[in-house]
Amino acid sequence: MTVKLMKDKRKNLIILTIIITIILLALLFAISPHLQTIYTTHQTFMTRITNSTTETTSATTIPTSETKMKSIKSLTYIKRGGVKGVYNILEISKPNEAIYTCIFSPRFGNRSFTLSTNEHEVDSLFKKIVNEYKILDYNGKIYKARHIYDYFTYKIFLELEDGETVRVKWVDEWVSEEPIPQNLIHIKEVLEDFIRQRTIPCE
Repeated sequence: MTVKLMKDKRKNLIILTIIITIILLALLFAISPHLQTIYTTHQTFMTRITNSTTETTSATTIPTSETKMKSIKSLTYIKRGGVKGVYNILEISKPNEAIYTCIFSPRFGNRSFTLSTNEHEVDSLFKKIVNEYKILDYNGKIYKARHIYDYFTYKIFLELEDGETVRVKWVDEWVSEEPIPQNLIHIKEVLEDFIRQRTIPCE
């Protein structure tokens, strides 16, 4: 009797195990598509996060070309006005060209001079104007004079290596409607020295 009872229990246990296995397989089969959907959704979400991060990084990264320091290709400096009606033009171009022109000069009439310079001097001058005196910060600025006569007007026109242009115009500090930046005054002095070291000024 005892042996028979044990056999029945073992048989029932086997049957129960089979039933549980069948149920688990059925459940696994039923939820398998759902698991696949969850996995796919997760992958899509992670891909979107990665793409968004990449786009944000790209948008906030400044292109290398824009971070490079601007470089001058040529400079034109014009000084005109005063009691004598001065009209002088200084043109400097890379690598080593400098021309000084007098127009209606009491001393020289209309005449142009080729000034002696070299590539190092021109490059050093251009770098000082851009890096030290920040000429690019004043692009498009016009400093007007009050209603007073016998003052000088100064103009600078730059052509940059990347094709951009820079224009600035100002007057003598004492006649200006607003304060003239010291950087522009320094640029004027540097260019006037450049002329005086190589020739006699037109005026």
